[in-house]
Amino acid sequence: MSEDLAKNLGLLAALTIDIGTMIGAGIFVLPGEAILKAGSMASVTFILGGVIAMFTALSVSELGTAMPRLGGAYYYVNHALGPVFGSVAGWANWFGLAFASAFYMIGFGRYIARIFGLSGSVGVAPVSITIVQLIALAGGAFFILINYVDAKETGWLQNVIVTLLVVILAVFTFLGTPYRAIGITGGLILLFIIIGDLTLLSGAASGIHLIIYGLLNLALIVMRYVNPKEYKPAFTVPLYPLVPILGIVFSFALLVFIAGDALLLSFGIATAAIVWYVLYARSRTEKRGILSKYITSHSEVMPDAAVNAVTSVQPDGGQYRVMVPLANPENEKDLIILASAIAKQRNGTVVATHIATVPDQTALSAAADRSDKMDETSKRLLDNARKDAKMFSAGMKTHAILLHKSYEAIFDAARTHGWSCRDGGGTRIHTAHRDGLNRS
Repeated sequence: MSEDLAKNLGLLAALTIDIGTMIGAGIFVLPGEAILKAGSMASVTFILGGVIAMFTALSVSELGTAMPRLGGAYYYVNHALGPVFGSVAGWANWFGLAFASAFYMIGFGRYIARIFGLSGSVGVAPVSITIVQLIALAGGAFFILINYVDAKETGWLQNVIVTLLVVILAVFTFLGTPYRAIGITGGLILLFIIIGDLTLLSGAASGIHLIIYGLLNLALIVMRYVNPKEYKPAFTVPLYPLVPILGIVFSFALLVFIAGDALLLSFGIATAAIVWYVLYARSRTEKRGILSKYITSHSEVMPDAAVNAVTSVQPDGGQYRVMVPLANPENEKDLIILASAIAKQRNGTVVATHIATVPDQTALSAAADRSDKMDETSKRLLDNARKDAKMFSAGMKTHAILLHKSYEAIFDAARTHGWSCRDGGGTRIHTAHRDGLNRS
């Protein structure tokens, strides 16, 4: 599946979003906590942290120029190391940003409270929140709303914010446009603001991101070692393999300095991601990582432990399905024959679906009550589909659906009813049309 990146953000917006995360609340709030614990050595720790982060930044730069795909760290780890580690990276990245965003908002709330001399709490114990938390909640809700508008609008706002924070203070915003994902993530951020303290949030965010950094450096080593033909980075890490090896060592070594409760939370999230993959995602993906493919293709020279480990968590992809939207009886036979041949080859099932459209102003429930004509048409189409599929001995399932829009709603119906075969980060849905088989 070809995939084009939507270039809604210009160079300035992209730069300020990155700068905002680097010189945001982490610089304006965290130094106070660091100085209390490390004294004058706190400045040294920031420099050391920057040097260590540079190792991962170089690795990500190479991976990004070789694979300019949606998903960022999740895609790189998933593609190189496979869906088990990809699940860890995806969950870690999601929760890490939520923890960090809550931490940034609490820092923002502290600044506002001190500037305007605000203190105390609102509500009656035990149901009460501090003024700092209330300001943080308002700030978090504001930026969630901004992200709902559009990534491009977020970039424009970030231009203004970063300019102001260089003079006054830092404000952090995060990137993203999927409404459901923003809503869930935003809800988590607001929850973390209420229940988490500054130390726990910053520690958990650090621990989770260190896990991601270690996996990213490992992903680079795998891609360089296997060297698949499609891997052609425009930028290559200098001093390879020293730089990514140091990135791995320092990333995981720094976990020792994370507070116990934050470290437990970080590994708890990583463990939950693995359990989620084994119990749920494994049967819904066919994506195998570069490392997994390399080990299984060289199984005769690989240690048995490595081969067994790879095969034990290998995705099985679930049942392969070919969805065929049917409307015109003249095309029904050709579409079913094509779909049946594909399903037979892959041990799959044909899902013949009659999709009837109704006007937008007509409620679907009302249309269903007057669906005698549709029932007759569906029965004729789907009965013929069953007969045509028999010549290939392919499995057959049939459905009839009422929708307001035809073409776009086909894909929504496919996802809703699970008629899909997953491949990597995207859903692959086969739909048969009169000109052949399209893949989306």
